[in-house]
Amino acid sequence: MAVNKRLAHFLVDATAETVYTNVTGTVTKITSVTLAQPAAGVATTIRLTIGTDVTAGSRWFEYPVPAGAGTYIFYPHVVLSGTEIVQASSVSADDVVVCTISGVVDAA
Repeated sequence: MAVNKRLAHFLVDATAETVYTNVTGTVTKITSVTLAQPAAGVATTIRLTIGTDVTAGSRWFEYPVPAGAGTYIFYPHVVLSGTEIVQASSVSADDVVVCTISGVVDAA
């Protein structure tokens, strides 16, 4: 039985980094992305990509987080297969926004 679970929980860096790797033989459905920023947070744009973040075409999520405290929840329903990776980056700030990615992992 598939259960929704936290796949990744991290501070978003200014440099793109891998935050989740799908496992061979499974299909992962990303069901939610939560962004949380403290009161002292500066404005930035958060990007999530499938594969390495080398082109805008690989980006499936890009959200401009305003300055100041806030929590933002999205329900993208993105599907990963094989050994696809998710990378995350922040356009203008390092380690300000906390990101949580949740989803369901099933056998392929």
